[in-house]
Amino acid sequence: MIVLHYLNDWTMKEVGQFLGLSESAVESRIHRSRIKLKRFLSRDFEEYFQPHRVGEDFEKAVSKHVLKRMGHFYIPVTDKKRTTDWFIHHFHLKKSTQGHLLLEANHELYLLECRIHSPKNIPILTFSVADVDELRSQLKSGGVSAESIKTDGMLGKHFAFYDPDKNKYLVVEKNNDGFHEIEPSIY
Repeated sequence: MIVLHYLNDWTMKEVGQFLGLSESAVESRIHRSRIKLKRFLSRDFEEYFQPHRVGEDFEKAVSKHVLKRMGHFYIPVTDKKRTTDWFIHHFHLKKSTQGHLLLEANHELYLLECRIHSPKNIPILTFSVADVDELRSQLKSGGVSAESIKTDGMLGKHFAFYDPDKNKYLVVEKNNDGFHEIEPSIY
């Protein structure tokens, strides 16, 4: 089945017809065969691949890179108009032609309206900015709920703030020439 499907490019339906099996039986058997083949090959090649493992730091860097370039982020909200207006007022964002908020680098922020929302205590997005103190001051003067600024070895200078639905965002000071970006949280 594996050879017919993967090497001969037969559809699962064609394999099933050839072998007198239903399409779902072929799918199931191919799935189980792939698992067995993976186990078999991984045992045989483990010694070869072990020195070539990339490590957790590389995996995190790749994940961050992929997420950052996905192009849009989803935020649960109870009142889409209220939160849209809030982001426009505090961050001077523009709207796309579809009505979604446009972030830097043409990323889009999709506000998903829900009846009931229980925000988690982890950041939805992380903003990287040149001056954490200045942004916090602007947000606080605009009535935004913001925590105090903290400094640690992992994040450097940072603080958290909250949107009207109590979704948490993290702001981290970037140590370069003032480049601003917005990126997804990986914490």
